[in-house]
Amino acid sequence: MKTKYKSFFLSAKLYKRKTGKPLSDFNPSGHNDYNRILVLSTTAIGDTLFSTPAIKALREAYPSAMIKLMVRDRLCALFKSNPHINGIIPFRKGWIGLYRMLKEIEPENFDMAVVLHTSDPLPVVASVLSGIPYVVGKCLQREFDFLYSKKVVPNPKDHTIERRLTVVREIIPYSEKFSCRMILPIDSNKTEDIWKNVSLKTGIPIEKNVNIRLIGFQPGANERFRMWPAENFISLGKRILERDSNSVILIFGSPKERSLGKAIKRGINNKERVYSLCGKTSITEFPHILKKLDFLVTNDTGTLHIAIALETPTVSLFVGSHSDRNGPYQDRDIHIVIEKERPCKEDICSKKNRPCKLACMALITVDEVAGKIQNIYETLGW
Repeated sequence: MKTKYKSFFLSAKLYKRKTGKPLSDFNPSGHNDYNRILVLSTTAIGDTLFSTPAIKALREAYPSAMIKLMVRDRLCALFKSNPHINGIIPFRKGWIGLYRMLKEIEPENFDMAVVLHTSDPLPVVASVLSGIPYVVGKCLQREFDFLYSKKVVPNPKDHTIERRLTVVREIIPYSEKFSCRMILPIDSNKTEDIWKNVSLKTGIPIEKNVNIRLIGFQPGANERFRMWPAENFISLGKRILERDSNSVILIFGSPKERSLGKAIKRGINNKERVYSLCGKTSITEFPHILKKLDFLVTNDTGTLHIAIALETPTVSLFVGSHSDRNGPYQDRDIHIVIEKERPCKEDICSKKNRPCKLACMALITVDEVAGKIQNIYETLGW
């Protein structure tokens, strides 16, 4: 265990000794009147979107309950409009972050904490230190098992959405099949205004051609082994623009990926029809831009999952990760998945074992992706 977490681990143990009793036993058949629920989903955008069907299931089971969601502080604005929660509690790291979480959690007097996904133990530690009697969910750190009233172990080969719903089934085992649709509501009345503001900032010529087709590229990812080579995006971009004079390419990415976006734009070499929006849109503007796309070509990353939630067609690329666990799980007819088997045969790519030296995504060729896009154009009569 990392040294910086040993203090938190000991703090939780001392809390248990001080109270003189362990966490309450959890019996779903005997406790079905939860009125105040804290849901923990504190990792990336995609992981949190995967949690939204489980949150909806909780709301349907407890329609009158006060349900609050803990998410990473930088994602609060994106998820605060979820119709199935009553509020957001930001997750912040470190000692100061723990103190702030305690200050927000303690006054709420939650009946239960539902852990859908968290790679950091602090949200669970904060839940226990705040006196929440039931902590139910998936535990990624074995040394923190003792903090859970009920530890849930989903099937690792299930789709991530189903793994989140497995946690809910431990709480409401009598329920029927749950909806698996991800939920990300946006105000459609704001989309046009946001789109016009972004186009003014970036120079995208939306008013010049009403027949313009917007094609999105998402070349980055939070881990390099998930990234299709930049030179492949360049070659693909050239082919798209050569094939269709009405297509415009928008390159997406975080502020850290500005250089990647610039390199791809420079490589395609068509300033009037290629625009990099890397780091140029806010987290609340971004979904509105994705909603305007005709389709998105993307690695396995948060942008893919936002597009799926918004019903924007996608062409997604998988080698270093599994599409059957992290790929499209709804509206399959509008999503194309291109996937290759890893040459190393490893189930999960990890930093400790990468014999492919991050080259596995190159197994997907430009011809393959261009062929799928050609089919899209022909189907739609473009």
